[in-house]
Amino acid sequence: MSLCPSCTLIDVKLLTASIAVPVPFKASFTELELFAQNGCTLCQLVKTTIEASTKSGNTKTPGRAVYYSAVGIMDPKTNILSLNSLLVSCMGRSGYLILAPNKIPTEPNLISGRLVPSSPYLPWAQNALSNCVKSHTQCNSMLTGEPAPTDPYLPPRVYDIFQKRLRPGSAVIDGQYAALSYVWGHSTALWDSRTLKTNLNQRLLNLEADQFPKTYSTAIAIASTLGFRYIWIDSLCILQDDDDDKLDNFTNHMSNIYQNAQITITSVKESANEECLASRQVATLKDAVSFVNDMIYAVPSMGNPAIDIGGESPSGPLWSNRGWTFQERLLSPRCLYFTGSQMYFECRQQLVEETGLQHLTSIYKRLDYTGKIREQLEKNWPAMVRDYSKRQLSQHTDRIPAILGIASQIRSPTVDPAVSFGFFSDRLTIDILWEADGQPLTPQKLPMDSKLLPTWSWARWMGKVGWETYLETSKPCIQIAPDIHGALIAKKAKVVEIRVGAARTAPSGPVWIVWGVDHQNMFDIIFPNQQDSVKGWGTFDVDPSNDLDEKRLFCILISEAADSDKGSKSKIERCSNLLLVSYDSSVYRRRGVGQVTMDEALFDNVKESDVVIL
Repeated sequence: MSLCPSCTLIDVKLLTASIAVPVPFKASFTELELFAQNGCTLCQLVKTTIEASTKSGNTKTPGRAVYYSAVGIMDPKTNILSLNSLLVSCMGRSGYLILAPNKIPTEPNLISGRLVPSSPYLPWAQNALSNCVKSHTQCNSMLTGEPAPTDPYLPPRVYDIFQKRLRPGSAVIDGQYAALSYVWGHSTALWDSRTLKTNLNQRLLNLEADQFPKTYSTAIAIASTLGFRYIWIDSLCILQDDDDDKLDNFTNHMSNIYQNAQITITSVKESANEECLASRQVATLKDAVSFVNDMIYAVPSMGNPAIDIGGESPSGPLWSNRGWTFQERLLSPRCLYFTGSQMYFECRQQLVEETGLQHLTSIYKRLDYTGKIREQLEKNWPAMVRDYSKRQLSQHTDRIPAILGIASQIRSPTVDPAVSFGFFSDRLTIDILWEADGQPLTPQKLPMDSKLLPTWSWARWMGKVGWETYLETSKPCIQIAPDIHGALIAKKAKVVEIRVGAARTAPSGPVWIVWGVDHQNMFDIIFPNQQDSVKGWGTFDVDPSNDLDEKRLFCILISEAADSDKGSKSKIERCSNLLLVSYDSSVYRRRGVGQVTMDEALFDNVKESDVVIL
């Protein structure tokens, strides 16, 4: 290996002094390419890392400087800051080089990065779990920040790893257990391993793991290695042919199962047929560059948590695009992820790679535990629904159950009927104005005996939904609340009949509104009592051109969005937010949302009345 003159001059003191501070590495990308072509192995590695950070387009910016900044990790036991990696960047493109010791450092804990072995190294996971349990107060509490129950919670059933059988949770003395989060996929072994009413009694006596899917058997081995006797796996611990048992677990236990688990073992593989402990694609010494007097190895980071385990973007694995896993990740105080490149340990405080590199946790885990957690969760609810709603579910009837565990932590459905439909009563005048975001919504495919959710609930439809951010500051003009059967009662409502006009491609409104939703099925809305003039626009849940010919269409005034300039008296800079409904056989049903600019008093002389929307 050979280094160029500037790479030869890099020393540990220079790196330590540059923690989180960008330091010029090469004057330009062109210069970096030149030294890489001339054989500098570190320049070659930096160039490859920067180029790999851009999936498409021109990765070269010849005239822009290349920088590096050292990333340090604080050892919680010794409070010593050690070097973990280098963040190399050029004009917004960046990547990490993991720093691992080549020779024994002259100072303790000087370099904390590590090469990732081809197979998962479980002692690393044990250490990460132990440090979190001992040091992180918020990770030992419930999602809402409340203390964990004094009497350990156990799910209705768990698998006893030592005795190789299912056990009722009420019969377990030691309350610590692991849970499993994974993708079912198309697995014959999983289908054959399900617990049913017909085999439950036998499984309470004996249940060998040799016939389990690979994900199950390796998760059980991992849980045992981490020191757990019990593990919860959905298809083993819930009767798969008993709707009452499913409903009890989904409604009364799901949130507790994951947030009381000491750790959730997470396989991001596409099927339960794949084992968690499979070999990974890792960087080896062949990929490493030795520098700083051969004291440090620099190796490319093979992992990227946004891609390996997913985040709020759709770029992650299949696991991160499944509906149930959204709440499993958020509710779990700790997750241990097994991916194709390395392990990740995520708790409510941090996300750590097996290399030692640290990242921010999932955005919805970043809660201020010194404040009111429920209020923070409720404020985040529209964003959570937006990200959850784009995920896939095998059973459309799970649209509410798969997120009810989070919702019930904010407010119980028995206290607030709106929770059972995906809302909170004190936010209904905002959240009722959801709309399709990016792709048209499609009706749920439900069994014949299933009851449809009401038309005003986003969960009735499949597809991504969203909200305009300006609605948060809008002024309510109505009182609305649901009953336990799903009827939405709107009191003192102003209802105006409208007609659908021409299709349009973009909304219109006050200049200060920044549209945050990709609107679908947009049409002009016409007010017959205003000389058939176009006064606004509507976006419909499904295309209205096919089935509204024989139905009367109305808009209900929900709220007003005021001008951002408090001192303005101009009505042109205000708008009314509308719920669009059809009227058929004495029943109102939601059809979409709309908006009119308040340049005229369209609702001033409208008589208030109480209406019911189903």
